[in-house]
Parts: sequence; C-alpha cells; structure tokens
Amino acid sequence: AIIIGAGPSLDYDIEYLKELKNQNNVYIFGVGSANKTLLHNGITPDAIFTYDPSSRNKEVLEDYVSKSLNVPIIFGSTVGYETLQMNHDAFQIHILLNQDSLFSALLGEEFQKYVLGDTPNVSILTFESLVKIGFKEIILSGQNLGFHKFQRHASGINYSFAPNIISKDNIKGKKYIKDVYGNDMLTDATYIGMKNTLEETIKKYPDVKVYNSTKYGAMIKGTDFLNIEDFIELSHKYVKPVLFEQKDSTLYDYLEIFKKNMSKLEKSRLECKKYLIELDSIFREIRDSIRNNDYKMITNYDLLIEKILNKLLRNTFYIKFLRPMSRNYIHITLSNLREIKFEEDSKNKAALMYDKLGALVVENMKDYNIIINDFVAVRDYLG
Repeated sequence: AIIIGAGPSLDYDIEYLKELKNQNNVYIFGVGSANKTLLHNGITPDAIFTYDPSSRNKEVLEDYVSKSLNVPIIFGSTVGYETLQMNHDAFQIHILLNQDSLFSALLGEEFQKYVLGDTPNVSILTFESLVKIGFKEIILSGQNLGFHKFQRHASGINYSFAPNIISKDNIKGKKYIKDVYGNDMLTDATYIGMKNTLEETIKKYPDVKVYNSTKYGAMIKGTDFLNIEDFIELSHKYVKPVLFEQKDSTLYDYLEIFKKNMSKLEKSRLECKKYLIELDSIFREIRDSIRNNDYKMITNYDLLIEKILNKLLRNTFYIKFLRPMSRNYIHITLSNLREIKFEEDSKNKAALMYDKLGALVVENMKDYNIIINDFVAVRDYLG
C-alpha cells in the first residue's frame, strides 16, 4: 500500500503514481490535502483517509463531490460532521479514536482493543490502520515533514487559511534536520513532533517493511529510502486483494451495545447534573457570605465542596464529556486546591473558593448546557 501525503515532494512522484494506478496491483490511499493534488493530476485513490474535526476539513474533499467521484472515505470518528454530510453518498468506513468520548463511553471496555490512539497527523492514523488491516509493506510518499523550496504542500493545494508558500521569517520554531540524502532541510517544531510520533509508531510494528519515497523529505527512522520509480519495478510481484466490500453489517452489533451503555451513561449524567447543582448552590451561599461579611460557615462549606467535588471528578459523564471540554481550565483550577485547603483566614479562603472553584463550576455548567441537547437526541434515538 502507498500512503500519499500532501508534502511538496509529492510533485516528484505524481507521474509514477499514475503508472502504479494504471497497473492496479497496489493500493493507493490519499490522506488529507493530498487528495486535491491526486485529483488535480487525474489520480483517483482507492480510498481517502480523513479525521480533522474542524468544519473547514470539508474543503479537502469538496472537489471529489463536485466531480461526483464516489471514492470510499475512511474517517476517524472525531471527524467534523460537515465532511460526512457533504460526502453522504460515498461508501464510508469509520475508525474509532480514543479522543472520541461518546464512542468510547457507548462501546464500553470490551471494545477498546479496536480503538486507535489520537495522532498529530492523518498519515500516522492511516499507517496504523493499514497495519491493523494486515498490510506488511507500506510506502510513504509526500511525507516531507518540513518545507521544500519554502512550500508547505504539493501543487493543487491552496487554502486561504494556510498559504502554500511561506517565508523563512514566518516559520515559528524553525529548525534544521537531515533529509533522505543526508542534507540539511528546513522544518519546524510541529513537523518534528509529527516525525517523532511517526517513528515511534513504525517502531511498534517491526514486522512491517516501510519505505519512504519522499525526495528531499525528512529522513524517517525505521524506513528505507526508495525512489518511487524503482518501486514500480518491484510492484509487478504484487496481487491486489479485495479490501473493501460494502456491507450493512459491522464487527459488532453496535446499536444493542450502545443501548446498554447509554442507560448507564444517562444515570451518570443525572448524577453529574445533581453534583453541579449542589456545588452551584453552595457557591451562591459563599457569595452571599462574602457580601454580608459573615464567614462562620466557611469551614463547613470547604468540607462539603471537597466531598461533592470528589464525586464529580470520578463521575463517568463528567470524565467523558465535560472534562475534555475544559481540560486546561480544570487543571489550573485544581492546582489551587492545596492553597485553598491550607488558607487559615476565613475571609481569604471564601474569596479563593468563590473565585477559583466557583468559576470552574460555572464553566462546567456552561459546557453541560452546550452538549445536553445533542446528548439527549442521541439517547432518544437509541431508545
């Protein structure tokens, strides 16, 4: 299988990829923005991989819709719904990701072995998915992991929010690393993070042979550099198996599993709501105590807040839905708990409790109200 990335060196491989496509004995998978370049050059991939949750991700695939190309879409379960709505006629296959809180909660522990970890790059998700399917030889094309001639992407890829040509002065955290020829190449901290994760992922699968055909791209540990034109000679030995068959059945009877776990999740939601209301009520009383300059109940409030907060933080609904929405805010707020606990002055303690913990509860209530209608819609759909 060949994983086609959107790096600028993809332009060097295009003509050879056309030849491989015509031979039709290896799978060609387009990832992310690379699909624009493939379409621009008349290459229809065997499937498209995508997982970006942002609404603008649909721009990556809009050309396929406009040309009525019914290419299978393999999507990470965190992908933005706009992408799937726009491609509703395509054959769609989902990959469960551990950042998908809803799926994780509804599937339960017994199906976690089918869930893939979140990655900083769709090519890495594609690589691990293909390994799980059973591919033993994988070629990486267009995986620059840096800039070539100050370009981000191959030709045919242009976005208003991310210009293709970038000046050296505008590259944040710019660094130099070795390319496949041993020469210095320009990259940045984001690409290096992707490179490190890709190398770690490749290392996990020593039985999989990985080639890198990206001319002037980063040297990737665990891969052998192989010009795509040289691979054409080797590719004649391959026989392309049937990989995708459109069926209504899935690996699991997901609706029954979802229904069973939704009842547990609904119980957890009601408990979560109860804890938030109780905490909100306490902080309103603390607010009134501060206004009235009456602090005799502050110690009692402190103990009660700690008890309810501990229940909230262990609540499944809170863990799966509310905590990810305010992860950094929660981390910062909870780091103040020690200061609050050991503050001896009642007036200062009340102010800290209200300003720090009270604000967290307000934030959690906002998040709860944002998602509750969608959650109830899913619950009611499952019955």
